[in-house]
Amino acid sequence: MHDRVTQTKIVDHRVPITFDLKKVDDVTNLDVICPKCHYLKDKFEAKYYGSAQGFSKNNVPELTEIKLIDYYMNHLDQIPK
Repeated sequence: MHDRVTQTKIVDHRVPITFDLKKVDDVTNLDVICPKCHYLKDKFEAKYYGSAQGFSKNNVPELTEIKLIDYYMNHLDQIPK
């Protein structure tokens, strides 16, 4: 989630499908990201959406703005509750 080109093979759902299963086939919900960003985004999603396996979902709005997702990925302590 940065403005540079890196080699990658990871296609990620911007809004996780564990949070909204209707987005599974939505191509506008897909991003290609590097492994480091994917790791950080998974940590963000678990905290914000509660979307880690085995956890209930949080009652939060979907975040689709890349810059905001990127900010929270790198500032987990700033995620609103």
